[in-house]
Parts: sequence; C-alpha cells; structure tokens
Amino acid sequence: MITPMIRAATLDDAPAIAALYNPYITDTDISFESEPVSDDVMATRMQGIMANYPWLVFEGEGTLLGYA
Repeated sequence: MITPMIRAATLDDAPAIAALYNPYITDTDISFESEPVSDDVMATRMQGIMANYPWLVFEGEGTLLGYA
C-alpha cells in the first residue's frame, strides 16, 4: 500500500487536475466557467499561480485525488 501524500504540483499534473476540475464545470453550478478547461489552459493557469504561490496536489496510490 502506498501512503497518500500532499506534494508540490508540477505542470505534468495539469491533465489530472483538469480532469478533476472539468466535471464541476460541466455537471454542476459550482463554477462560473461554461466550457471545460484544456490541459494546456490548466498548465498556463498553474504556471501563473505557481510564480507567486504554492500549488499542491493530494496523491494516493499513484492517482491524483485533489488539488489546492
């Protein structure tokens, strides 16, 4: 069993983060966005934020389960 962990995100995490985020755009009213975010757009957003603030991911058994 691999212990879940919180770690610093990398731009390689952008596809998994977009996959977690996009259902909130398409299937709920939680987000003000109306179109799913591409992997490239998510990476660009991450890069901008990571210039000044940490971007974290929660990973368990090799799967990204959450982000902040």
